[in-house]
Amino acid sequence: MVFDFKFEKLLRIKDKLLQEKMFEILSLKRSIAQLRNELDGVVLERKRLQGEMTRLVSGGTVDVERIMFVSGLLDSLERKATDIRKHVNELDKMRHQKIEEAKSLRIEKKKFEKLREAYLERYVENVKKEEMKVIDEVGVIEYSRFSG
Repeated sequence: MVFDFKFEKLLRIKDKLLQEKMFEILSLKRSIAQLRNELDGVVLERKRLQGEMTRLVSGGTVDVERIMFVSGLLDSLERKATDIRKHVNELDKMRHQKIEEAKSLRIEKKKFEKLREAYLERYVENVKKEEMKVIDEVGVIEYSRFSG
């Protein structure tokens, strides 16, 4: 007799799905980290331009074209920072959703593993019963050979 768990294929599929979810979570974490690094760069550039704007406005001569150019850059960087923040929030929501999906897959996988353990225990019990039957039959045959 060979142990054959009828849900083994499902268990392997759950395991593979769980691995894929974990990979997706890791990928989302990397994307979020890259976007946060990009956001840090945008914020630093914005601070630098704000300092330049302060110098331009407080300087002795007023360069209107340069002030307008720097002001446009500041507005552009603010929009970019806002877009990055929105994207980070969306990715973070997706990551939390994937984490919840992974938790439910983990729970399902554990249920199948427990079911496999129960099946294995029953299998072992049946094998022992079969062995006892064979031993009894051999004992009866030996007894009848010697007594007959």
